[in-house]
Amino acid sequence: MNVIKFIAIGIGILGIGALPVAAQPSGTYDWCGTLEDFEGCVAMYAIWPGPMGPVVLTEYGGFGPGDQVHVVGEYNGQFAICGGFEDVPVVAVTTIEPCALDYCGDLFEYRGCLLFNNREGELYGLSNYGSYGAGDVVRVTGNFVAGYQVVCDGGARFALMDVATIEPCQLESCCRGVVDGDLTGDGSCDLSDLMCFTAFLFVWPPDSECCMDEANVNGDAAGTIDLSDLIYLVNFVFLGGPAPHPLPCTGQ
Repeated sequence: MNVIKFIAIGIGILGIGALPVAAQPSGTYDWCGTLEDFEGCVAMYAIWPGPMGPVVLTEYGGFGPGDQVHVVGEYNGQFAICGGFEDVPVVAVTTIEPCALDYCGDLFEYRGCLLFNNREGELYGLSNYGSYGAGDVVRVTGNFVAGYQVVCDGGARFALMDVATIEPCQLESCCRGVVDGDLTGDGSCDLSDLMCFTAFLFVWPPDSECCMDEANVNGDAAGTIDLSDLIYLVNFVFLGGPAPHPLPCTGQ
């Protein structure tokens, strides 16, 4: 299969999977975010402007607009009317408490921005990078900055995190060392691993099921994970090319 054609198909499939569904959300709500005034309502923004948008909570405790809170609850099957919006989901709150973000992750260049990857599938812009740059692994504590976002090439938007502390940290490796290039950990190197790789390079950091410690398949001594690795893996999976290089399972 033509490599470029495969990449295009992968991006297309991921794009389709990301299309919003016009239906009342259901299930558990467990997010840390910001309370804001929204069209006459107090709304919770998990990530501004966030893929999930605002939600209205059944109770706010002693918190109000501007507060950073961690909310656990359930969508209750109802919508709130906020100004001209009649379809703001309502969350029945189980617990609401102050929150602070605390992640160990890595800094990397993405769409023209230096961003922080929290290794849970989320990217943030930081208010302060200290002396650190792309490739550094750091622990960051702080909070979302209400109403602000980082805008990168192509209009990509990411939540802005107001940094309280930033310091070096050691990531625990997700590398399994059984089958090289097995990003999904299912014991084989196949299409599912290519989908993880395509998401990482072109759409969004992969979810926690994708281990990017396995992704330096071309054996680049610098450990760089880029398009050349994806092409190398496509060649192996579809065209019988050389196998992924063995890598030490030490994290990055």
